[in-house]
Amino acid sequence: MRQTRHEIRTYSADAALVAARRKHIVRHAMRLFAGQGYDRTTMDEVLRACGMSKGALYHYVGSKEDILSLAIDEACVRQAVALDALSERVGNATASEALKETIAAYLELIDGLYDANKVLERESPSVPRYYRLKAMNNGIRVRQFFEGVLQKGVDAGEFSVPNVSFTAYLLCSACLAWTGRKWLLGRRYSLADYRQELTDSALKVVRPAA
Repeated sequence: MRQTRHEIRTYSADAALVAARRKHIVRHAMRLFAGQGYDRTTMDEVLRACGMSKGALYHYVGSKEDILSLAIDEACVRQAVALDALSERVGNATASEALKETIAAYLELIDGLYDANKVLERESPSVPRYYRLKAMNNGIRVRQFFEGVLQKGVDAGEFSVPNVSFTAYLLCSACLAWTGRKWLLGRRYSLADYRQELTDSALKVVRPAA
């Protein structure tokens, strides 16, 4: 199992073209990985899903592991960018508004990365260790972001939270349930409905009793 980040070889010098082709490959392959499992998906199935010849596909990636690594890299970058943008938006907001924004932004991110999150949750042993750790560190950063919002509310007297870290963990888990249980939750809730229910419940829990 690979312990460090590996360079994914390509036979093209056109960086923009490589990025576009890899994005296309990752999008179609991750749909297969999420639907039928990473180990059960063959490269021939990936070829057909991408509508590419074997020579064309192997021009940009060399293996399923390459594709999975690219997908996790992309997911981690998108999450980091989303958290940076969120931090800017909620910097001067009240804790309640910041919590609403954080739940909304995280759910939107999770929904947009549904396939990647599903594969990570279900196929963790197949993911190279370096990328598992990278995804785990990103998850820790999200939990710490929730902790910061909750602590801000406690310090301002806006929230009453006996255990900030545990409450942040519960909020992260409730958001991630949209990936792990979307097949069930989606029968009852739209993403907007689930966000509203989760936000209302969270605010009831963290606000001091009247």
